Amino acid sequence: MIRDTNPRAVVAFMVKAIAPQVGETIHDPACGTAGFLVSAYKYLREKCQPKDWKILQSSLSGIEAKSLPLMLAQMNLLLNGVEYPDVERKNSLGTPINQIGVKDQVDVILTNPPFGGEEEAKIKDNFDPKMQTAETALLFLQLIMRLLKSQPNPGRARIVVPNGTLFGDGVSAKIKEKLLTEYIL
Repeated sequence: MIRDTNPRAVVAFMVKAIAPQVGETIHDPACGTAGFLVSAYKYLREKCQPKDWKILQSSLSGIEAKSLPLMLAQMNLLLNGVEYPDVERKNSLGTPINQIGVKDQVDVILTNPPFGGEEEAKIKDNFDPKMQTAETALLFLQLIMRLLKSQPNPGRARIVVPNGTLFGDGVSAKIKEKLLTEYIL
């Protein structure tokens, strides 16, 4: 049984707070059953003009590592009006972070990445040696920072992370410093 860990009201609040615009690319690197993507689609559908319909349909993307949530994500998006759901099955952390380029960057990220678990050594090797950790929440934060556009308009994200994630030592402190100096936290 898959349990919905994101109450819809919280998801809708996060989407409204980030205020995506028609034409922006919206991504969830750990989409589960696509709750954030569906909520963003519904939000944008209300603002969409008929001439922008194709743009809206192609603006959402997600990645999910597990096959059952992936299938549910595709079905959820289809049932809510997304004609061609762009949800890929893979581990978002499986690509070396230095291989993520401008073409991979997005305007908006909405996500609740898995946390509390640990990634294997080969996944940790995809990250800067000074920033390697097994903690999934910290790896996803690094991935999200890399995926956000910086030019011409900086990308923005709303992320669910465990309480205290940015108050640890080591990699946690380095990520916090980077967020405070290079991003608007």
